[in-house]
Amino acid sequence: MGIWIKGSAHGNRFGREAITILVEWTKHHIPHEYLVYPVERENIPSRKVPESLGGEIFEERIGKKMDGGALDLVIYKIPNQHE
Repeated sequence: MGIWIKGSAHGNRFGREAITILVEWTKHHIPHEYLVYPVERENIPSRKVPESLGGEIFEERIGKKMDGGALDLVIYKIPNQHE
């Protein structure tokens, strides 16, 4: 899962709020061990979102942007703490 927040709305914690709500909803509606959350390595504010939810890095890889450019990704696992 992941989200995109327009630049003018950055810094208002909308991303953290949205992901927190999605994580809580999935705990009660979709059986799972963990959720996967990819983040660009250098995007520290976005990395704080899964980390605030107990997420830990389990994979690193290069992805592709829509324009064909490279994305340096870290992939987090956010555990289902409801189990």
